[in-house]
Amino acid sequence: MRQHKQLSPTSYRYLIQPDMDSEPKGVVVEFTLKDKDPLKDIGTAELRINDDKVTGIDLDGDCMELI
Repeated sequence: MRQHKQLSPTSYRYLIQPDMDSEPKGVVVEFTLKDKDPLKDIGTAELRINDDKVTGIDLDGDCMELI
């Protein structure tokens, strides 16, 4: 499950559900390209999360580390 909301031109808040047995959790992706949803049209992604902020994204083996 993934829902999102644009917080600013360069950040998005996603409601994700890590697996079917867990509760949904809100996380933030910051420093994106202006008005570009980084997970648009992405079916599955692995996210590295630290304190409710996404610090890394793996899209089918293409990794991106956020600072």
